[in-house]
Parts: sequence; structure tokens; C-alpha cells
Amino acid sequence: MVSSREPSPEELYRQYMELPPSQRLGQRDKLLQKAAQGGHVPAMLQMTKDIFMDKENLLSNDYEFWLKKAADTEGDPALQMDVYYNVDLPEEELFSYLTKAAGQSYGPALWELGCIYSSFNNYNIVPDEQRALALFRQAADANNSDALYLLYALDRLNIFPLTEAEKKTDFYRRYRTALGKHDTPLPPFKDIHELESFEYEFVLKFLLESMGTNEKVKSTLKNINEEAFENACKDVF
Repeated sequence: MVSSREPSPEELYRQYMELPPSQRLGQRDKLLQKAAQGGHVPAMLQMTKDIFMDKENLLSNDYEFWLKKAADTEGDPALQMDVYYNVDLPEEELFSYLTKAAGQSYGPALWELGCIYSSFNNYNIVPDEQRALALFRQAADANNSDALYLLYALDRLNIFPLTEAEKKTDFYRRYRTALGKHDTPLPPFKDIHELESFEYEFVLKFLLESMGTNEKVKSTLKNINEEAFENACKDVF
């Protein structure tokens, strides 16, 4: 007698996703969890979504388990950053996820790593301004909007002037494109007060948090808008 074939993880996942939402909870262990345990990454990610949406399981460690499992199985930098931001792990292990994502030229990871190297933090890393700027340049190459705008602003404020080759990459245009805003002309500012309010507070917060001891930054921070300064300080301290 021929025994029936066990469904594959992919088939179990498909069966689960074809169920009406009202029936999924009762079949999660039989279908979705088995698919996830079988190594099917979409099933692992669906486990995290279902657990997150299930209010009774908000305090469960299952969410973190499956998110970490998916990141470890897939090696995807976006998932690695999800673990970095959302999973309670020892600092050394979290930092490992961050560096793995940055090693894949993932813009958000390069930006985060640059921020770590630009200021004192919980990873016992000595601030290294040049290392931070190199990471921001790599993040900009990956079209990270924060890095694109920061490099543009630091150049226009003459804090860290860009090289001619970097100027030709047109950081500001790429920044606006990353935000889906293609029609805004280049603002000819040379003073931090000329920035739009959102960008003003973004640059100000970064300078206060990461480059407050730099002499050019100290000069830039003189006579700044008091309200924006207070708002930035609230986020920093």
C-alpha cells in the first residue's frame, strides 16, 4: 500500500493563504507553522504578521523568533534590519545583524552604521568622523535619502565640502527623487536658517547629536532659531 505524500512547506503555505481570514487562526498550527518549520521563508514572515495582528500574542516571543528565523534563512538585508530594530538581543548580536546588512550595501544599514560611528553610543565604538562620512557616502550611493540630504547640507554649509566628483552626483536632486519630489529646484542656501523647517530640524538634530564638538559646527549653531533648537534638543537629550 502506497502511503500518501506529505504536502510540501510551499503547499501548506498556499493552503493557509487560500483560507478566509476568519478560518486561519484555527489552522495556523496545522498549516502555516508547519510550513514555517519546514524552512519556507514566506511562511515565517506570515507568522510574524499573524502574531503581530493577534492582540492576545503581542507579548509572545514567537514574533521575534520567526522574524529572526526568516532573516537568518534568507540573509535579506531588509529583514536583518527588521531584527536590528525589533528583536531584543544582546548588543553584540544586534550589531552583527546591522553590519551584515551594511555589508550588502543596504542604504538604511549604512546610514545607521554611519550614525553610530559619528557619536558616542551603546556599542563601545569610539566616534570616528571620517569613518562616519565614508559610510554616509556609501549610503548615498545606495540612494538613502537621509544620507543624500545630509551630504548636500554639510557641503552647502561648508562644514564638510564635497569633492568635485561628489558634486557631479547631484545629491540634492537624488534626495528629492528618493522622496518622489522631482520638480523642486535646488535651493541656493548658504545658511542653516534658509532650510525648510523639516530639513532644518533634521540637520540641526544631526549636528547637535553627532558633530557638536566640530569647530565649523559650533560656528553654524550660533544664532540659530530658538524654537527649532529646542525641538532638536528634545529628540537628542
